[in-house]
Amino acid sequence: SRSPVKITRFEIHKATLRWRDLVFLEVHTDSGLVGLGEATLETGADMVEQGLRWLEDGFVGRDPSGPEDHWNRAYYQFSRWRNGPVAMSALSAVDMALWDLEGKRLGVPAWRLLGGPINRDLRAYFTHWSASLQNRTSEAFADLATKTREQGWTAVKWTLPLAGSERDRIQQTVREVEAVRKAVGDSLDIGLEAAETFSVRSALELARAVAPLHPLFLEEPTLREDPVGLGEVAAKSPVPIATGEGLLSRFEFRVLLEAKGAAIIQPDVMHAGGITEIRKI
Repeated sequence: SRSPVKITRFEIHKATLRWRDLVFLEVHTDSGLVGLGEATLETGADMVEQGLRWLEDGFVGRDPSGPEDHWNRAYYQFSRWRNGPVAMSALSAVDMALWDLEGKRLGVPAWRLLGGPINRDLRAYFTHWSASLQNRTSEAFADLATKTREQGWTAVKWTLPLAGSERDRIQQTVREVEAVRKAVGDSLDIGLEAAETFSVRSALELARAVAPLHPLFLEEPTLREDPVGLGEVAAKSPVPIATGEGLLSRFEFRVLLEAKGAAIIQPDVMHAGGITEIRKI
């Protein structure tokens, strides 16, 4: 039988942590259960807050069970203007909160509803790894790599130099990766964030230059809006291409995958449609 539980209101919490504006959502019910979701959109906290308020009217008074049905209703019926980062981040937070409520009502964690545990260890990489460095010297990268390995990390990712010509940036990147390899060998996997700042031609020059140093992946070397261009890079690059954090929904990922634009996809549960959509992606 269906539960009489009903959604009563959304409660939104905003905070800033260093450079990131955080947005959290509580979906309250008349049973006292509260579902938690996150709608952090970097510099778009105020906009996504309004997006959540726009969704709220369509959820209050409804039984929160059945997250996928709610997802389809919100995406296809609330408005013809249904996508974009603000709308999708708001929907993602609601979806996460509904999955949380579903698990709480059944007395199990949400991951149990998704098929149970993964019976193997998963690694985490140290992102924005070089952000603490005052100077991008080879010595600074080598020292930080040694300290990072001593702390137990086995993988890092950092953003390539963004200033200067493409050639200068590529040469600086090679020096940085070489310094890490000389300091800790292959004991530290390296992800390189290119921040969509290269053309197809220069992205391939970058990939070929760093390939002998065995990076784990090269992230978003070209514009994410151009999956065909990413496909051209991925087809010729000796380094695996990663992308996806800025793509919204399975529809955008389908175009990327059909173009064979990445070896590693990186959907962000806060933007790509929540748990419901991540499973489909």
